[in-house]
Amino acid sequence: MNTVHLASGLLIDAIDLTLDVKSHAGFLRRLGVLSARVNDHVDSAEAMTAFMTRERLGSIVLAEHVALPHAPLEGLSKPVVSVVRSMKPVQFDEGFVSLAIGILVPADAPQQHLDLLRFWASLLRLERGRSALLRAPTNEHFYQLVKDHACSP
Repeated sequence: MNTVHLASGLLIDAIDLTLDVKSHAGFLRRLGVLSARVNDHVDSAEAMTAFMTRERLGSIVLAEHVALPHAPLEGLSKPVVSVVRSMKPVQFDEGFVSLAIGILVPADAPQQHLDLLRFWASLLRLERGRSALLRAPTNEHFYQLVKDHACSP
């Protein structure tokens, strides 16, 4: 079952909690690959380029060990959210990152972009939420933590 969780935009097949990379570009590359895996309208190289282009405008590191790359992408009809967690922290310009949540949105959907950023920031800025996601043992557990946050008051 690969249903999208509406508040988060996340599909369980777009989660990789065992990433083994040594560079910041490796994070973005894998986010692009996962995005292409779950959406036929995403080209992995274009997704990576979109993340890098947006990053030049400002920091994507949201909190300790967490990055939130996000960008509009032409040709999308719905958002695509992907998650990677590395085995070891990787140096980004703003600090070390172990978890990245990639958000791609249709180019003509700025409100949807803001809504997804707001949802993920609300989860990742909470120490207990961030810590739980950094320790989640499986994709299913990670996905459930995200669903639980969406349902919390």
